[in-house]
Amino acid sequence: MKKCRFLQSEIKYLGHRIDKNGIHPCSDKILAIKNSSSPKSLKELKAFLGAIGYYSKFIPMLHSHCSELYRLTQKNTKFNWTKKHEAIFQALKDRLTSDDSLVHYNPSLPLILRTDASNVGIGAVLLHLTKDNIEMPIMYASRTLRDGEKNFYTTDKEALSIVF
Repeated sequence: MKKCRFLQSEIKYLGHRIDKNGIHPCSDKILAIKNSSSPKSLKELKAFLGAIGYYSKFIPMLHSHCSELYRLTQKNTKFNWTKKHEAIFQALKDRLTSDDSLVHYNPSLPLILRTDASNVGIGAVLLHLTKDNIEMPIMYASRTLRDGEKNFYTTDKEALSIVF
């Protein structure tokens, strides 16, 4: 029972802080990502993408924003860090803050699903519509498009973002 705690107003679990208002990324984990230096190797880039990917549920269209960085991880691709990669890297770090939060699902509130698609990725956000008519995110989801999916019509990409 040493590891058990009861009647807590807030808990930390797997890099997240959970309270009555929702789920938030732990500030110490976010700070570690924000303080990370630019990758100097493929291994460091993969570590960064893994760390930021872990918090993808807090960042809209994350995988579309990461597409250029993912290209550096493909087989037979030489690791060549450019100013463009650096700008994307810094922007991704800026997008992730400890103020990000997701509300808990409430079956008594209406749901809204918004989707988006680009030439490189698809994404969705599941929202609650509160009694005050405020949209609150429950979760974000995104991924890059596979080669064959890049040829889809925009409406088909949008539909794909509903079911992935």
